[in-house]
Amino acid sequence: MRILITSPSLDINKNISGISSVVANIIKWQRDKYIVFTSGRSDNEKRDVKWLLNQFFFLIRYIKILRVSNINVVHINSAMSELSIIRDYFLISIAKILRKKIVLHIHGGKYLFASHKPIILKYFIQDSLKKSDQIIVLSELERDNIKNKFNVDNINILQNCIELNHAKTIPFEDKKNVIVFLGRIVKDKGLNEIVEAFRLLNKKTNDFFFELCGVGPDFAIYDNLFNELLGNRYKYNGVVNGSEKWDFLKNAKIFLLPSYYEGLPISLLEAMSTGCIPIVTPVGSIKEVIKDEYNGIIVNKYAPDEIMEAILHIIKNQQVAEYMALNAALTIKERFNILNYKEQLNKIYDCL
Repeated sequence: MRILITSPSLDINKNISGISSVVANIIKWQRDKYIVFTSGRSDNEKRDVKWLLNQFFFLIRYIKILRVSNINVVHINSAMSELSIIRDYFLISIAKILRKKIVLHIHGGKYLFASHKPIILKYFIQDSLKKSDQIIVLSELERDNIKNKFNVDNINILQNCIELNHAKTIPFEDKKNVIVFLGRIVKDKGLNEIVEAFRLLNKKTNDFFFELCGVGPDFAIYDNLFNELLGNRYKYNGVVNGSEKWDFLKNAKIFLLPSYYEGLPISLLEAMSTGCIPIVTPVGSIKEVIKDEYNGIIVNKYAPDEIMEAILHIIKNQQVAEYMALNAALTIKERFNILNYKEQLNKIYDCL
């Protein structure tokens, strides 16, 4: 079986993406089985005339690969956002015309749970689901939502997982009050709320340090804001990967991700595996992972006051924090180990 799999750039210097992390893990097992087709723009790529021309050649290149590379299966990794929905509709339609088997792998997104969708986007979603031979989602919640709204049955649950051989923990009492954000630096990750939460937190305590890791189109805005607000209690670390990333996570007490929408973030699972306590919003499949006050803290969207209170709660209550940190690591070890992922994915391919 020869599989074309779509993904944003796998080069972490060009793109920070949970989908890229998932695809990198998938192809690592059976690299000769997959052809990676890069879709989506890099974080710093502008939508200009050059970008528009690239979209035309993008489809030509896609058709050429499907025709000449002996592809049996097209594995589309998609997020339910405007451009992804439109782009992947055309990729799926072309694959269908060329009689390829199609796996549509949905990774959360703005329109996954939205009650109102523009008519054209709703049509694209419905038709993409209908044309797909197998559909993959990240949780029971996502499966039930898609099944009820779009009346499709060929849905498989495949939770994102991580490799645990890098996940190391240190005694919680040895940690300083370090807070980390690791991911794409963009407003939708809740960065406005993080700024305001720190503004409120400064009135209560200055005994904390913030580490910002990642890259994204809004970096300059937030780098300036955090510098002005926190001074020498803030550091931007750029893109971190490998052992450097794991060191940041294991040394931090708190992982912040108050996103407006998500799928099931790899960075969240990685942080939890090191005993870093997540403060997150109940979006996408996150609410099937985090149990409030058990293995993390759930705050509402657009609620900087709740973020501030959650941070204070962890900083001021050592025993409660240790309990949540232990359960965070245990949750990943028991439920999100990567060992079973490959077997489950191959079973889905075998159904085609």
